[in-house]
Amino acid sequence: MRGITRGLTAGALTLAVGGLIAAGCGDDDSTTAGSTSAASSAESSIDDAVASCKSKAQDLSSAVGAGLEAACTTVGDNAKKALEEGGDQAKEALAQAAESCKKTVSQLPDGEAQDALTDLCAAIAAD
Repeated sequence: MRGITRGLTAGALTLAVGGLIAAGCGDDDSTTAGSTSAASSAESSIDDAVASCKSKAQDLSSAVGAGLEAACTTVGDNAKKALEEGGDQAKEALAQAAESCKKTVSQLPDGEAQDALTDLCAAIAAD
């Protein structure tokens, strides 16, 4: 039974990562670089949340942990990409990244992987 749960969790994470990668792809024509202290602080907060998420991933079984670590990285990269938008566009893009993250979490079985990504979603939403 435990192997089935691991397989389901690993499969769900694989699908979630695929969805997050697709959500992060798009048109970059309107991207402007912003290096304000607020953006720097938000990026630091996201980096800390990604590191925490990856740390939790290392405590899980290899397949689930690898999937979660990939999801942590993808969510963090998408959030930092959103920050590059600058101004109101960054706020909107971060809100979309946080919502996408929450949808991904809702597709995962209850457990440590879901908890780790929930914390990362919360960090993105706070910025």
